[in-house]
Amino acid sequence: MPHIQPTTSPKGGNTGSCTAAITYLEKEDKGKELFDREFFFNQHHDLIIPEFAEQIIDHSKLGLRKEDAKFFAMTYSFSEEELEGRTDKQLKEFVKKHFAKDYVAAVKGRDINPDTIMFVAKLEQDRFYKGTDKEVIEGKYKQGQAKEGDNRHIHVLVARNTTENKKISPLTNHRGESAGPVKSGFDRVGFKEQTEKSFDEHFNYNRPLEHKFEYLNSDNRAEKLQELQQRKVKEIPTAPPPPEQQPQELKTGRTIDDGIKINTSTQAGAGSGVNSDIDDIERKSKGRSM
Repeated sequence: MPHIQPTTSPKGGNTGSCTAAITYLEKEDKGKELFDREFFFNQHHDLIIPEFAEQIIDHSKLGLRKEDAKFFAMTYSFSEEELEGRTDKQLKEFVKKHFAKDYVAAVKGRDINPDTIMFVAKLEQDRFYKGTDKEVIEGKYKQGQAKEGDNRHIHVLVARNTTENKKISPLTNHRGESAGPVKSGFDRVGFKEQTEKSFDEHFNYNRPLEHKFEYLNSDNRAEKLQELQQRKVKEIPTAPPPPEQQPQELKTGRTIDDGIKINTSTQAGAGSGVNSDIDDIERKSKGRSM
């Protein structure tokens, strides 16, 4: 699945300005000419410079205390199968179209307009090994070494406040129906499931059952796989039965004998309509019987 996990911030914390986070996300653009850089983007703009990105995320701190989170970070991490055949532009269009919608759908107990979500996103090409990675610990790779393969991913920073100053925290636990009426909170499981669904529908991606979040998140994967297989069988549309062979009828309601071919063309300027064709057939039939 396109893994997306809400966190506090990629760098510098999230109780103040997002300047440190924006600066960190500029790491792949160091030393590049302006038009060779990867710009920030969101649902409204494509070429967002770092200074404007900061203004978007830091747009409002109304109602937030000094120690409160002002923004959050998350990353779309795609598998190589999901990335295969997709261009950078297509991946960015997917995020532009779906992030805000999927984000507000996970907010329970409140109606939030997706257009009021203030976020910026940035596509990165590379991933690097960390000192805590298993491969580094085993000595196979060195810390800071670039990982092989297609490692494109998209970072997202989203402001705590909407343009209507409604506060949203993706780290707030959602109270499920089993524990009582849903009042508020953020459904992180639902967010991940919806992100996967949006990706599959957007790209018409036929996801293997073993790669579905619902399967990977299950405590009993064997049972879940069987459930998903049964569900998939039910979703396969059945072909409609072939229509019964009926005698062809004209607009007049008359039936044409199988052995007689007539011209039913009613194009302008044809000179004769359906009724005249039928009358001609009747005259020929009478001639045969005489």
